[in-house]
Amino acid sequence: MSVLKDRQKPHCTVVLLAGGSGKRMGADKPKQFLEVAGRPLIWYTLNTLEHSEIVDDCVLVVAAKDIPYMQEHILNSGNFTKVKAVAEGGRERFESVWNGLRLLKDISLRDGIDPGVIFIHDGARPFLTEDMLERCLQGALESEACVAAVPSKDTVTIADEEGYEAETPNRKYVWNVQTPQTFLANVVFSAFEKMAEDLKAPNAMEQLSWITDDASVVEHYNGNKIRLIMGDYRNIKVTTQEDLLVMESFLGGK
Repeated sequence: MSVLKDRQKPHCTVVLLAGGSGKRMGADKPKQFLEVAGRPLIWYTLNTLEHSEIVDDCVLVVAAKDIPYMQEHILNSGNFTKVKAVAEGGRERFESVWNGLRLLKDISLRDGIDPGVIFIHDGARPFLTEDMLERCLQGALESEACVAAVPSKDTVTIADEEGYEAETPNRKYVWNVQTPQTFLANVVFSAFEKMAEDLKAPNAMEQLSWITDDASVVEHYNGNKIRLIMGDYRNIKVTTQEDLLVMESFLGGK
């Protein structure tokens, strides 16, 4: 692990979100269970984590109704020893992440483990690599909070309320954010604990609709600047049928 040089590797945990419904996929089952090249989609990320030298363990976050299927058909049959626990997903992504973090904190306290660094990753991004994990670990150690991202290949425009072009930012400053989003444990715990207090308010979901990802929570509640770490253009999020075709193409090219 060249990234650490003489520095001891901190304990690294992945909070892996696998609570998708598959509605945009038009599938009859959650997309993480769809088979691609003979394997369930979620298998590819779990397999990467299982064989990673960086990742020590994983907390999986799954919709409550899908936990039995995940346990029986994925975890029990795949020998994924790094999955230490499964948390129930929430109504929104940020609530799912919070559920995963709370469970992780309980496990860490029980087992006397300093969580160190936490990666939050979408299970629908099956092309996570060891190189990305290494870059994100380095980014978190140096900057406390970072996200994998890639420079946009397209010109991006901002629309006004009537659907007309309002602003076109300079493309060299536009990046497409991916996951993992990686943080020192104390930083991400602190931010989400503050968010959890706001979750208790009436109409909390509506009031927190500004949250776009995990980094936005850390930035808003802790004031951290979020460092951009080079991701990978293959690190796609599988959302539609077309994405499945791209995934199969990538797998065929390995």
